[in-house]
Amino acid sequence: MLIKCPECNKEISDKAKTCPNCGCPININIKYQVIITGYHDTDTSAYAGLTETFNISLEYNEAMDIFNDCPYAIAEYDTLEEANLISRKLLKWGIDIQIINPNGDVEYIDTDIVCCPRCGSTHIQVVPRKWSIFPGLLTNKVDRVCLKCKHKF
Repeated sequence: MLIKCPECNKEISDKAKTCPNCGCPININIKYQVIITGYHDTDTSAYAGLTETFNISLEYNEAMDIFNDCPYAIAEYDTLEEANLISRKLLKWGIDIQIINPNGDVEYIDTDIVCCPRCGSTHIQVVPRKWSIFPGLLTNKVDRVCLKCKHKF
């Protein structure tokens, strides 16, 4: 894969440690980093958010060490979508997050996207309700169905 040198803007291999044209050292980071910057809810909520989101067993003191060492890079992802998905989950638990793109700039966390409450997927289909007990009362309502886990909400 070819990347651009930050100094001379020539295309070079992503495996190069320095630019062959100008000698500029190349930053190998081509991933989106999810950075914990703190939390604004209770300690237990922040602890639960870490363990539930990443499905890990962590001692309470270890989790508090992470929050005390902020900013803390908790994960790296290949795409912005993946980083946004994890960030939205952590934000629901009251954990403050930043996403750093491969250029080192802070990315906007898109929280306005509808996602499945069960699996977090953004692949949602809107389907009309087929019937109701009282005709005319609930006929214009719709359900959202996750295409990944089939959860109806």
